[in-house]
Amino acid sequence: MPTIIRPEAIRLGVAHILKIHIADYQRQYPLWPQHRKIVYDMLNCRTEYLGGQIDRCDQCGALRIAYHSCRNRHCPTCQHMPRERWLEQRKREILSTRCFHVVFTLPHTWDQKLGAHFHLHCLVAGGAVSPDGSRWIPCKGNYLFNTRALSVMFRGKFMDRMKKACQSQALNLADHDFNQLKARLYERPWIVDVRDPVHNPEPVLEYLARYTYRVAIANSRIKTLKDGMATFTHKNRKRERTEVLTITAVEFIRRFLLHSLPKRFVRIRRYGFLANRYRSANLAAIRRLMALPEPSGSPVASVEGLLRLLTGIDITVCPRCQKGKMYLFQKIPKGVARPPNPLTYAAA
Repeated sequence: MPTIIRPEAIRLGVAHILKIHIADYQRQYPLWPQHRKIVYDMLNCRTEYLGGQIDRCDQCGALRIAYHSCRNRHCPTCQHMPRERWLEQRKREILSTRCFHVVFTLPHTWDQKLGAHFHLHCLVAGGAVSPDGSRWIPCKGNYLFNTRALSVMFRGKFMDRMKKACQSQALNLADHDFNQLKARLYERPWIVDVRDPVHNPEPVLEYLARYTYRVAIANSRIKTLKDGMATFTHKNRKRERTEVLTITAVEFIRRFLLHSLPKRFVRIRRYGFLANRYRSANLAAIRRLMALPEPSGSPVASVEGLLRLLTGIDITVCPRCQKGKMYLFQKIPKGVARPPNPLTYAAA
C-alpha cells in the first residue's frame, strides 16, 4: 500500500467557530446573502467538497492529497498567496524617491476588538512630473501637506459627498437625521496622519500588503473556543500591551461579518501616474526622467515559485522520500462529497 499524505486537520480559527456556532448565530440574526456566501465558502475551504487533486511521487509512489481553497477574500487561510503575488508586482513599480504613508480616519476609536473602523491607507510619492513632462520635481524635505488643512478638507469633501448621496436617495437618510449626524461628526476631530517619508518604500509596501490582504482577524489570534465563548488577543494601544478578550461565539461571528466588504468593492486602488490605464507608460517615462533602469526579470507567477521564494520549500519534491518529484496522479471533482456542515446552503 502506498503512503498517503493527507491534509492537516483544521485548526482553531474563524472557520471552526462558524462550523460549530453558525446555527446559534442564525437563531439571533438574519444571515444576509452576502454573509451566506462568505460562511459557505469558509466552511468548505480546503475540504473534499471543493475538490482537489492527488499527487504521486515518481520514486516511492507516495500519494499526497490536496484540497482546493475557497479563495474568498474574507477567508483568513486564503490571503497569503494573493498578498505575496500583489507585493511582488508592486515592488516592480517602486521609484527611487521619498514616499509618504498617509492614513485617513473617520472619527471612530480604533482597536483590535473587531469593532467597526473605517479608514484609508495611502502610499503617496514625494514628487510629480512637471506640467510640460520634461522633468521629475521632488517634494521639499520631509513636507507633503499641512496635516490640519488636509483634515479639514477631508471632512468637508466626505460630508459633501454624503449630502449628495442623501439628495439622490442613494443613501436613505432624512434631512433631519442627516443634519443631526452632521452635527455629531463635526464635533469630533477627523484625523489625517501624514507620517515621515521613507526613502525605501518596500517596508511600507510590505505593511500595506499585510494590512490590505488580512481579514477582520487572523486565526493565530484566536486562542480558545469553549462553552460557546471565544477568546482572542488584541493590542491595547494606550497601555502598549497585548490583552485577551472573551465574548460569545455568536457575538464573535457578528463582529467578524461586520467587516465583510460589499460585492464588487475594490479594496486596493491606484491613482495618478499609477492609474491602471497608463501605468506602464507613465512609469517608463518617469524612470527615463530619473535615469532609473527598467526592472529586470519577471514577477514570480506560479504557486510553486512563490512558496520556494518565501519558505525555501520545493513542494514539487516528495515530502516522504525527499528524492522523487510529485506529479498529478488524479483530480478530485468538486461536489462529490457532502458539505462539512449540515446547514442548508442551497441558495448560496
